[in-house]
Amino acid sequence: MKNMKLLFTASFLFGMSLGISAVSYRQYCGGFEHINNFNNCAFGNVFAWTSSSANTMALFTFDAGTLSNYTQLTFTTSDFLTTETLGANAETYRIVFVYGTNSTDHADKKFASIGEKTITFADESSIKDHINNVTCIAIGGVCNSGMLSINPGSIVLSNADHSQTLTCSGITSRSDNSNCSYKPNRFYWKESTSNLMKIFSVTSETLNNYEYLNLVTSDYTGAEANNSYYYRVVCLDNNNNTVGKAKLFTTAGDKNFLISEMISEEQKASVVSIAFGGQSNNGAITIDPASIYLERKEAINFVSPIQGFKWYQFGSNTEIERNTTNLHKRVDSATELGNNAVIYGPTSENGTTDYIIAKDYSKVEFTTVQTSDGNAGFRFIHRDNTILTVDTSTPTTYSSDFSTDTIANIKTKIFSEQNTCSSIKISSINFTKSFDPSANTAWSFAKDVEQTSVNYNRTFTVDRSCTICLPFALTSTEVTAAGEFYQLNKYENGILQFLPVTETEAYTPYLFIPSAATPFTTLTNKTIIASPAEDPKTEVTGATFFGTLQHTSALTKSGYTLYGYSATSGEFVQVGSNVSIDAFRAYIAVPDNAPAPARMSVLLQERSTATDLKETVAPTNCYKVLRNGQLIIIREGHEYNLQGQLLK
Repeated sequence: MKNMKLLFTASFLFGMSLGISAVSYRQYCGGFEHINNFNNCAFGNVFAWTSSSANTMALFTFDAGTLSNYTQLTFTTSDFLTTETLGANAETYRIVFVYGTNSTDHADKKFASIGEKTITFADESSIKDHINNVTCIAIGGVCNSGMLSINPGSIVLSNADHSQTLTCSGITSRSDNSNCSYKPNRFYWKESTSNLMKIFSVTSETLNNYEYLNLVTSDYTGAEANNSYYYRVVCLDNNNNTVGKAKLFTTAGDKNFLISEMISEEQKASVVSIAFGGQSNNGAITIDPASIYLERKEAINFVSPIQGFKWYQFGSNTEIERNTTNLHKRVDSATELGNNAVIYGPTSENGTTDYIIAKDYSKVEFTTVQTSDGNAGFRFIHRDNTILTVDTSTPTTYSSDFSTDTIANIKTKIFSEQNTCSSIKISSINFTKSFDPSANTAWSFAKDVEQTSVNYNRTFTVDRSCTICLPFALTSTEVTAAGEFYQLNKYENGILQFLPVTETEAYTPYLFIPSAATPFTTLTNKTIIASPAEDPKTEVTGATFFGTLQHTSALTKSGYTLYGYSATSGEFVQVGSNVSIDAFRAYIAVPDNAPAPARMSVLLQERSTATDLKETVAPTNCYKVLRNGQLIIIREGHEYNLQGQLLK
């Protein structure tokens, strides 16, 4: 009786989502921040002009006589930049009071500095004399070109005691604006150097938590690109020196890139900030801080050495020994090879008697170290005898993406040395694959692959139950380190009974209570099992526990009523339409002709106790309950957490 856990609550859901999809973890940019001594750039809502004429835009438009109700105009400008060389105290911009239809019918108030400004009409005779006829107040440039930040909300007309005010609602076009513009969220710069602004303060922990940086840019204006690039993102150290290399961009648009493209693992410790800057000599580009974020996407990554692949006879599924006479001996470490030697593959360059299957992988990587003169190279031989020659005449780590046009749709590969090589050392040959559980692509593996390293970065809430279904098995040691796994054992009267397991099997759905947030990031020596022809499942009388191998935005299964797991309530809840679920999760299905309760309670039954549900659903002394997704202990009417602290 005591060795069980009863998972239940009194609530149920029929929502669009039950929290069974993959999670994207993000940290958003809080805004652009100036960096000391980087004075050639700015960010803001920008008024810009490219000529000293035809460069005004309206702040207010109203009927004649309206301005007489006010005594002053206040506004705030900041971050003026120009590519011109201006003298000290040179006037750069102006506020224009338009009082007629002729081009000369206006009064200008010019400014040589930025900041909080007030124009008192009584002090300006050119404005005071025409105040009853003013129909528009505008902003314009004085020098030949420039940019400055001005927020419409800072532009206010008011009377003497501020009892009457009028705030600018926007900076808009007028007939005299062919050489100017006003655009929000503009990053702008006047030189190609000292033009960085901080978009993130980071630590090495931050950089370890996130993989990608995302931003959206548009509407570049300015100088021609420098070496084809217009703007950049860089990592900086505590002295604002660049760490690693800049990420350079040739176009505006949606940008999503790996942080590892800028810095290595070793460089992370010295990075304190990420900055955005211009690459051309001068320019401006629109970038909303809300579009900038660091992100860690749920992904499962595999690295399989060549030794992990099985070999097959051409045109069949017959597995053969990997060390037969027509195959080179397996290379388990750096090996010296002479001219015409074969690394992996047939002894004949065009032979197709035997092959490995690598079509499920996205990339092959290997490292070469040339040890004598000669042209080094390798050939990938496709099973249809097409050959891709890879030049590695200099020592290198070579990486080939299978999705490129050069070697697209390669289903099987044989790897052999090019004849022109005199001597070369191969230190590793690894195939890599990354799978996004939230993508619409189905998980697929044609054949088993051994000796594989796995990094599954799904983040769990410790002690909060969830569902899981993996394409590889876990040993007892790995299960103990990860948490508790329960397999469906019985269904009766709306209660699902699960039994604990000490090891897991590939493509088997489980209820999982994690003891660590990321328990699957450093798995080694795993065998990835070929994907099954049908959906993974565990069947018991009256219910089936299905695993998922592909994201779906509308979970359905003909002939069944479906139940998704709610981590917040700790039960399986009947789902309506448009419920999404990602790969490597699981759900319950009940035949349409069987009773279908709105929700199903979950009983975690220890193997040492009775299996009859009627004997176990009413514990009397001490038991565990999942309440709001968290395990608690109930003992003699009192509730405790798993650390033994009294809750109530």
